[in-house]
Amino acid sequence: MTMAMPRVLFFNQTGLYGGAERSLYDLVTNYPGHCRVVLMQAGPLYDDLITAGVDTPVLGGGFQRATRRKWITLTIRLYSPIVVAIGLVRLSRGYDLIYANSMKAAVIAVLTKPFHRRKMVWHLRSLLIPEHFSPLARLVARWCGNWGADLVIANSDATARAYQSNGGKCLPVRAYNGFSIEKFRPEKRAELRAQLVVEHGLDPTHPIIGMIGRIGPWKGQALALLGLSMGTDWQLLVVGEALFESENFRQDFHESATRYTQTCNVFCLGHRDDIAEIMGGVDVVIHASTLPEPFGRVIVEAMLAGTPVIATNGGGVPEIVQNGVTGRLITPNSATALATAIEAALRETEQSRSMAVAARRYAEQHFALELTLPPVWQALRTMAAQSDGTENAPAVAAGAHESSIKG
Repeated sequence: MTMAMPRVLFFNQTGLYGGAERSLYDLVTNYPGHCRVVLMQAGPLYDDLITAGVDTPVLGGGFQRATRRKWITLTIRLYSPIVVAIGLVRLSRGYDLIYANSMKAAVIAVLTKPFHRRKMVWHLRSLLIPEHFSPLARLVARWCGNWGADLVIANSDATARAYQSNGGKCLPVRAYNGFSIEKFRPEKRAELRAQLVVEHGLDPTHPIIGMIGRIGPWKGQALALLGLSMGTDWQLLVVGEALFESENFRQDFHESATRYTQTCNVFCLGHRDDIAEIMGGVDVVIHASTLPEPFGRVIVEAMLAGTPVIATNGGGVPEIVQNGVTGRLITPNSATALATAIEAALRETEQSRSMAVAARRYAEQHFALELTLPPVWQALRTMAAQSDGTENAPAVAAGAHESSIKG
């Protein structure tokens, strides 16, 4: 007899797209049972989920507005989580599990657990290390995992190790992020490159370097600008926005990019939806995070696109890239190391091409959605089956849909 799939209420604090939100979209739109998504803020993720036919209520969205009066801002910040918590408890009726997709979501789900009385899954997508989190934040994370979470899922072995080093008592279930590999067309790289040249007025005879992802203080864009200045004819495409950062950081980055643009051919494209096409059109993709990365979605996307990749050696990145075989790993926070690796990738074309082919094959074998999602579904089924009562027994059968990934 096939074990039924639990009814899952997915919970995330933002409707803006980061790596965690892109993975959440894949989880939800491929879930082989009944589910719903709760967000604390509307945005592109909300729009895409609604378009995909996923019921996605937004809680506390009306309390996200900005104001110059500090006492009003403080009141909003205190009141909004209360509204969200009440709404989460109300919406949890009829569901077996609450699936927190972020730390903020996990905190609210744990605090309200005495009221919703549902099992809680925490998908941990951050490295709980001092470089990323304050002592208080790590203490709260330890409390969430040890007291409230019935299951912790980590997006890499590095994330799982950091969780346990932080005092986590359980061994998290490791589940790599998955990707729709059919979106990437390495056989069309020449065509995609020509499209980029025309669209952005690039010099087709000069190398095109791509840096794709959220712009942030530790994501390495400033380091990339410095490394680029060491080249003679490189063209850098910076794709992404400073979604979760302060307005001051956003302005500082664009001012720096403008200064470099005058001498170093920097093109800031902002947010783009055609990431697979851009990945396939550049000559090299660089990942230059100055701090350890929990996983590294951009790296896998570059591998699937058949593009040579250069990545910072730290966190979960070595679980994705084997140095000299599927890509080049560099020392963190070194503009010189980055520039040297770029020069090598462009000079040693045959080796770079060979590594790109091996990287594509490796990514297909380890990060395809049809490989990464079933272990998550199995973990949810197993946990839901351990429920003592029958009030919240799973009601939606998994059947043959478990291994079928939706397009």
